[in-house]
Amino acid sequence: MSNQNQNTANPAHLVAEQLNTHTMIVLKFPIQNGLGETVSELKMRRAKVGDLRAVGQLKNEMEQELALFARLTGLVPEDLDLLDTADYKQIQDTFRKFSE
Repeated sequence: MSNQNQNTANPAHLVAEQLNTHTMIVLKFPIQNGLGETVSELKMRRAKVGDLRAVGQLKNEMEQELALFARLTGLVPEDLDLLDTADYKQIQDTFRKFSE
């Protein structure tokens, strides 16, 4: 991401932050995604009922959770597989905070 993009305040982004609709998660152990890009932080949004419905038909709870977190972070499940467990726990904790 260029410095210009980081320094430009997007009004919609600011409103979303103020409404607590998403949060940034800084990874303790960055990963290389499937495109070969280094991922050092994730933007995670709050879940919607449609997200829960979309993953509800999957076989088991772990697969459901991975699919849900992929939807909420913009990663694919294969990228989530690369996360250190400490970083995955941050995602789980953020999801729980959103659900409170």
